Amino acid sequence: RRSSDLFSPASAQLAGGLMFPGPGRAAAGGGGGYTAQGVNFNGSTYFTGTANTAFTGAAASKKGTYSFWFRMQGNDSTYQILFENAANTGPSIQRDNANKWLAGGYDSTNTVVASLKTSSTFVAAGATWHHCYVTFDETAYPSGLGDILIDGVSVNGGFSQGSGNIDYAAASTLTLGGRNGGSLLMNADIADLYINYGVYLAPATNLTKFRNAGTGKPVDLGSDGSTPTGTAPIGYFSGAVATWQIGRASCRERV
Repeated sequence: RRSSDLFSPASAQLAGGLMFPGPGRAAAGGGGGYTAQGVNFNGSTYFTGTANTAFTGAAASKKGTYSFWFRMQGNDSTYQILFENAANTGPSIQRDNANKWLAGGYDSTNTVVASLKTSSTFVAAGATWHHCYVTFDETAYPSGLGDILIDGVSVNGGFSQGSGNIDYAAASTLTLGGRNGGSLLMNADIADLYINYGVYLAPATNLTKFRNAGTGKPVDLGSDGSTPTGTAPIGYFSGAVATWQIGRASCRERV
């Protein structure tokens, strides 16, 4: 079968499709423009996948870029995993127990190569949609480049750097919405999760490809996430709830 089944539900299915209006579209659905379709990780759902090696072109690197929209829904002050490798190497996106987003990557010995944390906190009470953008390049370590932005504003509350390479090609299991085995489950609405290994996209020239600067709404990244750079990223999770967990970008076919 095709690797469109790259991720499969480890517990309950994702709950309903959340329509998130993009530029030019009213919340009621009128007008033109793009509408991001979010999904709800309800604190009891996560998806297990194959190894990073299931992604065509996955290779160790000092760079990475992640973009996604989120709205917290519960389990404040607990770790919540959005995306990681089961061995705690390679890519990592999580909301920590201080309610701050933390993203980056680790080498094959679980040593930080890049780790960026928000200075702001995000909890369920009064939660609204936010955009998170993370990009880093440790080629010039210890003077690497990196930033984490929420809603177009840098909220870099800490940037840890290392000299290694992020173990993007690790053979261990990837997970969406929790840690492999069913812990640290995500309780949030998530839309348009873009994951690009080995690429640094400076916010000054690239952020508006992901978030409309005028409206603060989502931008259409294309069916496979290729619009921002002209090339599909290693992973892009978007669209209807029934198929949201499908890796739409550079996934190998499996039998």
